[in-house]
Amino acid sequence: MEKGSSIAHTPKRSRNGVYIFVLNGELKVNDETIGRRDGMGIRKLTGELKIGALSNAEFLMMDVPMQLS
Repeated sequence: MEKGSSIAHTPKRSRNGVYIFVLNGELKVNDETIGRRDGMGIRKLTGELKIGALSNAEFLMMDVPMQLS
């Protein structure tokens, strides 16, 4: 992701959460800033997740089930 760009993500299912791991760079995830080798798990999302690149960044984002039932 290039510095200054942003994306929004809505989980595929209402019971899903999101894990983000930053490989390089720095991101703003909603109101939190995370950098290289930082990880973040978000269990209960209300609405969409906003991700902005504070520097050129590479990250892995996984949309995963958080409840088994």
